[in-house]
Amino acid sequence: MPFFFLTCGDMEGLLVTNRNFARLLEQRHFSYEFHVAQGGHYWGQWNAGLDAVFDSLREHLGTQKVVRNPR
Repeated sequence: MPFFFLTCGDMEGLLVTNRNFARLLEQRHFSYEFHVAQGGHYWGQWNAGLDAVFDSLREHLGTQKVVRNPR
C-alpha cells in the first residue's frame, strides 16, 4: 500500500481540500502524514520542509540515507 506525505500552508486556498483528502485516507486505512505549515503556496515553504519529507519517506519505505563521499 502506498504511503502519502501531505503538506499544505495554512494560508493556501487548498487547505480544506487537503484536510478532506487526509480524512479520506484515514477512513480507507492508508498510511499517511499530514502537516500544516505556516504560509502560503510558495517555494520557501516547500524548501523548508524537504528534510522532513525525505526523512519520512526513508522511514516508511525502509530505505537508508545515502551518504556520498566528497571528492
